[in-house]
Amino acid sequence: MNLAFLKKYWIPIPGLMLLALVAGYFAHRPDPVFSAPTSTVLEDESGFLLNASIAEDGQWRFPSCDSLPKKYQTALIAFEDRQFFSHSGVHLPSIARAIIQNARNGRVVSGGSTITMQVIRMSRGNPPRTVWQKITELFAAWRLEMHYSKEEILNMYASHAPMGGNIVGIDAASWRYFATPSSELTWAEAVTLAVLPNAPALIHPGRNSDQLKRKRDALLHYLHEQGAFDAFELEANLTEPLPGRPHALPHHANHLMQFAVKEGYKGKRITSTLNRNLQIQITNMALRHASAWNDRLVRNVAVLVLDNHDKSVVAYIGNATVDDKAGDAYVDIVQAPRSTGSILKPFLYGCMIEEGELMLGMLVPDIPLHFSGYAPKNYNRTFSGAVPAHRALSRSLNVPAVYMLHSYGVARFLHNLRSLGFGKLHYGADHYGLSLILGGGEASLWEITSAYSGLMHLQHHFDPESESKEVIAFQEPHWINNATQPAPASAPIHTGAAWNTLQALLDVSRPENESGWDLYSSTQHVAWKTGTSFGNRDAWAVGTTSRYTVGVWVGNADGEGRPEIVGTAAAAPLLFNVLDLLPSEPWIVTPWDALRETRICSVSGHPAGSHCEQTKIVFSGHLKEHTSA
Repeated sequence: MNLAFLKKYWIPIPGLMLLALVAGYFAHRPDPVFSAPTSTVLEDESGFLLNASIAEDGQWRFPSCDSLPKKYQTALIAFEDRQFFSHSGVHLPSIARAIIQNARNGRVVSGGSTITMQVIRMSRGNPPRTVWQKITELFAAWRLEMHYSKEEILNMYASHAPMGGNIVGIDAASWRYFATPSSELTWAEAVTLAVLPNAPALIHPGRNSDQLKRKRDALLHYLHEQGAFDAFELEANLTEPLPGRPHALPHHANHLMQFAVKEGYKGKRITSTLNRNLQIQITNMALRHASAWNDRLVRNVAVLVLDNHDKSVVAYIGNATVDDKAGDAYVDIVQAPRSTGSILKPFLYGCMIEEGELMLGMLVPDIPLHFSGYAPKNYNRTFSGAVPAHRALSRSLNVPAVYMLHSYGVARFLHNLRSLGFGKLHYGADHYGLSLILGGGEASLWEITSAYSGLMHLQHHFDPESESKEVIAFQEPHWINNATQPAPASAPIHTGAAWNTLQALLDVSRPENESGWDLYSSTQHVAWKTGTSFGNRDAWAVGTTSRYTVGVWVGNADGEGRPEIVGTAAAAPLLFNVLDLLPSEPWIVTPWDALRETRICSVSGHPAGSHCEQTKIVFSGHLKEHTSA
């Protein structure tokens, strides 16, 4: 009986199996269609190319873009596949015509391939042309059309079409041949790139230029006849020269490119938050500064600019140096941990104000002090006696800062610094001790600039109805456009204490060429601070306006110290040069709802007690009550 069953159904069963295989083939979505490696591409906030690296296989192949320029798309379809939007992957009349032409000529003169079929062929590495290969391309093209839109297929073609030499795809070709983004191609340029994959060898400078020009001009005439542009534009485009030797690609923000690869963006297209014009101008400014200091054996400069409104990176100069081929030129100083000098002092003041342990007018001691054998000294080796806390901060006095840290507690401050984003402080409080406030710990320009920006970010986003302990002000800066906003996290400083701290930093004495700034209404307010590390290895300057925070580091990437490496002399002038370049906006409005009215003793600066004869009212950002003097 089994034998009779098999005899009866031996044809239908294999037929059903074959049908199932065919159905499975067409139901399976080919993904990815292409597996070739792509270049890492860095763009500015508007999508303009800043930098690109060659793909692992030695090709300039940019990742696929979301959409194609209209000119290129029109030219491509007119040249390669005029029925593209009406067929389903295969155009049978074209296939039939190609068979007849090839038979008449006794050789392959036409393939009859649609754009979809060419995508399949390119995805397979352009194998030898055979009848069997053509048949498999037909079925693969039908399947591709079942799973991808026409626009997606066009993008696949445009991103993987050979453009001569090691240049692949319209985006790489636009930059290499015309030094412009594909969105800004002229008709002549777009048409050149449309005809080029048909014979990419024609692009070699000085060879076959007549053939390439004939192809280009013929398509320009056809597009004119179809109404794509008028006769005047036709004549203008016909006179445009063919591309010569490939242009070098833009090479801006090298260290951000390096950082992007480290962060897992290798082979991807990254639209950053950088402003291209500011990136270029500030890079040139940093290079001039590095050149000016090079004779003093100070070789490296780094600058980071953040937008305080959203903590986005506006400019990223990881390492400007005269000798960009030197080994230390590749060090990304923006991310490198370095000794902080006194650049962390404002955050101790802010934390103490927040906790109700300090008011900026409160007197603090600036006298010889000893802490278990440690005797801090001021930079100028003098003492001032009793100093108002805000003056101690604006003058960056070391002794009051160490006294305050001893009072506040190293472990407590270390915990708060980590909450403010200082993630490179890996050791415990005993390791750092009181020297933490004077440079005993390490932080990066990335972390430092971010924390200063956080103080101003709080001012822009203060809402008295909903202020809580959870904020995003001290989260990492974001450098990718339209990135997901980080989740709020607990912070040890809030709007009022941050405002008090910023007000104190307004009083820091500016460089000589900036003196008298407050006499002019048009001059920007800048809350700023400098720092110099032990051994004069690191010069820091960080300043924040209402809109921007700028961080500057000057020194030697290899850690070599020099007497000239001092924050006020080496870093501050560049800080103010950068700030002068940036657009300005009015200084922040006092956040009255974040401040408490407090009566203090006019002499001591402490909250007024019953024995205080002279008092005054101040507004402090503390969340906890001060203890009366």
